[in-house]
Amino acid sequence: MDLRIFPQHSNRPAQADVLLQGSKNSAICNIALPLFFSGASSITHVPDISDIREIIGHLASAKCVARFGDGLLHLDTPGMMSVPYCSTGSLRTTASRFLIPGFLHRFGEYTTGPSRGDDLGNRQFDTYAAFLGHFGVRHERSGDAYRFIHEPRSMSAITISLPFPSFGLTVLAMLGALLQRGTTVIKNACQEPELINFCYNISKMGASILRPSPTEVRIVHDNPLRSLDGINMADRNAAVTYTIASCLAQVPLRLRGYDNIRMDAFHQFMADIALPFSATGNELHIAPRPFSEYRPLHLNASLFPAFHSDWQPLVAPLLSRIGGESSIAEDLFEYRFAYIQELAKLGVVAEYDMKYRGRFGESPHPHRVIIRHSPDIHGGTVNATDLRGGASLALLGLSITEPVRIQNAQHILRGYEHFDQILSKFGVTADFVNK
Repeated sequence: MDLRIFPQHSNRPAQADVLLQGSKNSAICNIALPLFFSGASSITHVPDISDIREIIGHLASAKCVARFGDGLLHLDTPGMMSVPYCSTGSLRTTASRFLIPGFLHRFGEYTTGPSRGDDLGNRQFDTYAAFLGHFGVRHERSGDAYRFIHEPRSMSAITISLPFPSFGLTVLAMLGALLQRGTTVIKNACQEPELINFCYNISKMGASILRPSPTEVRIVHDNPLRSLDGINMADRNAAVTYTIASCLAQVPLRLRGYDNIRMDAFHQFMADIALPFSATGNELHIAPRPFSEYRPLHLNASLFPAFHSDWQPLVAPLLSRIGGESSIAEDLFEYRFAYIQELAKLGVVAEYDMKYRGRFGESPHPHRVIIRHSPDIHGGTVNATDLRGGASLALLGLSITEPVRIQNAQHILRGYEHFDQILSKFGVTADFVNK
């Protein structure tokens, strides 16, 4: 699938009015919770994106009754059956690991394959599989198939310290805690706002969630869980995406449904480059300036509360239009900069800094890129290497006066709903086409 972007119309829109979608990263966690209750549950503000559709399809194949529309997801689980493993048909999104504890709760065994999302580095599925051993889960591997077996054990309290404050490990530990009765303490947990939303939904099901410190989660699970009447938070990555779209298209933005929760790092980014904005209530307003009035910036992308790794591909196109020299250092994913080579095909001036030593130390992969003012950007055909990298190319296309065609644009649909329609609010013509 390709995404075509044609240049702005002669009359630039006075404003782009965008209603923010539900968070992908929250939804892939929250959808796992109804598996711990036999009955009907619902979650609101769920984004209609391909990753979510895949998860729903997988649950439906297990005879979970699913109804999804207008952001509302109903799941009815009493008649669920175990799903036989199929190497080609089994769920392989980055969320598949989060379904493991729920299927084990229902059936005691579950066979799946390693999660496959964007190729940003080692997804360490073996680490996730072994980690479930804390909760009485053992696994056997045969090729690409992982068979998980839950062996319930009496356990009143367990304390786990994560080797790295990973979002995926933190969520998996919390889901693992629901496999047993008692108290689970998770130390060195991640701090992402999506975790706050996840904790809220678990507590609505009857478990007690305490946060003695920002990096500690304590789950008390003594009674059977209730039906989930859950809510999904708004998507922070989409908020950053459409903010940058406003800047590159030079079209003011009114972003509705904005969760102004722990967005300090992005607000600081906007202040640092001199971008006027206001965040009041549940709205974010952006007043873009000419590119010459922005300031260059040197960024370090990592885990929350730092500037998040998912955001750095989104801001790179804007940094290329700003005078002077900017840079981005990446300390979360190994292969995050593949999109830079594609931006270069459209005229972005950038080079890798192979001398940078961050979290990964010496590495054959670049973890810092220097981006210089790029006055000669132009149209062309490029390739979306991953979800945010594809969005990065589309964002640059908003400021180009020639058509841009992005191949493998199905990556983008994994994380954005109605993406082409929303881009069109910024004055371009955009559409997805099958090859």
